[in-house]
Amino acid sequence: MLTAIIGLIGVLFGVVLNEYFRRRSRIEVYSKEVFQKRLSVYEELYQKMEGGFLIARDIIENADYSKDQRHKIWSEVVMNVAMFTDENGLYLNENLIVHCMMTLIGVEDIYYINDAEEKKKQIKKFGQGYANAKRMIRKETGLEALDKLFGSISKAKHDSDYIAYFQRRKKEFGK
Repeated sequence: MLTAIIGLIGVLFGVVLNEYFRRRSRIEVYSKEVFQKRLSVYEELYQKMEGGFLIARDIIENADYSKDQRHKIWSEVVMNVAMFTDENGLYLNENLIVHCMMTLIGVEDIYYINDAEEKKKQIKKFGQGYANAKRMIRKETGLEALDKLFGSISKAKHDSDYIAYFQRRKKEFGK
């Protein structure tokens, strides 16, 4: 009787272990595919934000645009990113989506700010929002962690006047 109970417990334990390892294997295969998809989605979002930044600089500085042209150009950028984030919401972090969209909204109005200090403040706010979006995307993809890992492995210490200046500016912005 005791032998039969031990055998039954062994069989049940074997079934549970088998199920655990089967699910774990399935998750590992699935997570690799999801990671690849997420990486490609984040790469595309990064490119869309980069393209938006270049257009933003143009509509903020270029006096040749009418108000309607400026609004139309920037609305295309905002709608392009909004549609992309909606289509890929499954793979994107919600907070990052909100940050990217809020960074983009209202940029077309910066050109019309008459107060020089306020205009400079809004340009800086947009620039910081854009920089934060890029940093967040790097964090979400794991690239920031990989950079740190590779840096700790290679122990590479890059030094130049440009790098020193960049590091000082980076500390000033707190990022």
